Amino acid sequence: MGKCSSLWRIIMLIMLSLPARILVAADRATLTALFPNQTSAAFRMVTNQSLINNWAGNELAAGKTDESGKLQVQFELAEETQIILFVGPSFYKIWMQPGDALVMKQTPAGLEFSGSTARENEFLYRGSLMLPFNVNHGVEKRFEPFIARAYFDSLETHRWDLFRQILKDKKLSQKFADYCAGQINGFTAFSLSQYVMKFVYIDKAISLKDVPASYYDFWTKFKLLSTEPGSDMYHNALRDYLSFLSLKQNNFDATNQERLTELQLQIADSLLTDRRQTLAIIKSIQIDFIIKYFDFSNLTRTALDHYATQFPRSEATVFLTKQFQAKNKINLSTPSFTLTSKEGKQVSLQDLKGNVVYIDFWGSWCKACISQLPASYALQQKFAGDKFVFVFIDFYDSKEKWLQAINNHKIPGLHLKAEKSDEQYFNEHFGINQGFPRYAVIDKTGKLVTTAAPHPGDERAETFIRELLNP
Repeated sequence: MGKCSSLWRIIMLIMLSLPARILVAADRATLTALFPNQTSAAFRMVTNQSLINNWAGNELAAGKTDESGKLQVQFELAEETQIILFVGPSFYKIWMQPGDALVMKQTPAGLEFSGSTARENEFLYRGSLMLPFNVNHGVEKRFEPFIARAYFDSLETHRWDLFRQILKDKKLSQKFADYCAGQINGFTAFSLSQYVMKFVYIDKAISLKDVPASYYDFWTKFKLLSTEPGSDMYHNALRDYLSFLSLKQNNFDATNQERLTELQLQIADSLLTDRRQTLAIIKSIQIDFIIKYFDFSNLTRTALDHYATQFPRSEATVFLTKQFQAKNKINLSTPSFTLTSKEGKQVSLQDLKGNVVYIDFWGSWCKACISQLPASYALQQKFAGDKFVFVFIDFYDSKEKWLQAINNHKIPGLHLKAEKSDEQYFNEHFGINQGFPRYAVIDKTGKLVTTAAPHPGDERAETFIRELLNP
């Protein structure tokens, strides 16, 4: 009765929230840009990238540059904000205000700007915040924590020096100042956090215990902002900060992921109690992550119920509830598909009935997938002779790259190839569009047990499979 009433409460809160809309007057803004190296190239401009629009953002304008690489567009803009401009294969994080007429021009020396927000955009460009992936720190090959610390600390200092130099005489809006603080400090904290994650979880070169305790001192410099800055780097860093605090509270024991996840939600509520807008964003992303990648049903229901109570008028409440309901329907399904094996034979899932089937969705392009291959081999060996089949299903590779990767990495198991025409089915039944690596398990009767199975290197994977082999 408790679970049913909990879900019914969420549904009622959603129904009450639907009519609530706040209309904000918008003003026209104009962007003129010249990219001589992007002639007749597709472009589009988006803002407000969020969970509920699948991070695609709200489109402001779209089209093609002319034969000289020029674009000029007018669009409605309700408030000053970050805008993502995609031009051909490139994208730029620019800053614009309602009524703005921004001009940006690509020259041999780099980008030049004019207009009312020219200096804001000059800073973002020269500080490598407009093109964040152009930052090449060169410390990713070996685990050298304090060299990494020194590099990112110096980069942060350089960015703040540029901020003061370029914008010293300009009266800045509080929103832009907070956005810069979020982008600069957030970039440093997030980069240093992910630096450790790469060597621990992707490369598996070290364990958490190998990280010097003093390395984490960078979190003492991470500042919570009193306003919501709309900064993606701030949000990324904040989520990693919650993860760090939960690990620290759990004595850096990462074996119980459900407990850590529960702690992160609790810490978010405590830490961001006076920052409701940021709390709503961060918790919605956390809950979405749980739904997509774990099968913590009770925790998810509790988190959803609490979120709906905290933010009854949030569109994220509707979105997350639909996600959770859709996943539960997926987990009750009996999938059916036929794919081609590496030997060129047609293999149907029905052919494997009577076995516990562990599916590894992967691709040669997925570094995290490749890093799990030794663990996949070890898991197969543990169940040799049992009614167990380990299936690799490749996506988004050409046949040549797929076969080459199997040979290069000497991957044992049953290998099947999914084609473009198969993607919709696997999106609907297995959620592969939610990211890789992804692991699913099908029981002996052919029922899909989970689309978020423990990964091969997870200690829970063996126990999980044995319970299905011997119900």
